[in-house]
Amino acid sequence: MTFVTFLDDIGRLFVPQVVRGIGLMFFYMSANMIALGTLPQDKMKNAAGLYNLMRDLGGAIGLASIGTLMNARLQFHWNRLISFSTRRPTGWIR
Repeated sequence: MTFVTFLDDIGRLFVPQVVRGIGLMFFYMSANMIALGTLPQDKMKNAAGLYNLMRDLGGAIGLASIGTLMNARLQFHWNRLISFSTRRPTGWIR
């Protein structure tokens, strides 16, 4: 997706989204088969619900952690930029 700009239309976004969707479908299908493939039929409903809950909860915690980390690093780098931009250059201008 590095070639996509804000000026591109939907046609240029379609193919990467299709490729991503197919890849995710194969990933989730195999993960579901590994997690739920050996369970008896009577436990399948509860296990599928618990599996989906844990997957969604893990994604939510992961996204919240990434957002918190990015926000903290943004503040750090913002403060560094401010400190460098307010510093008076020495040596080359008198």
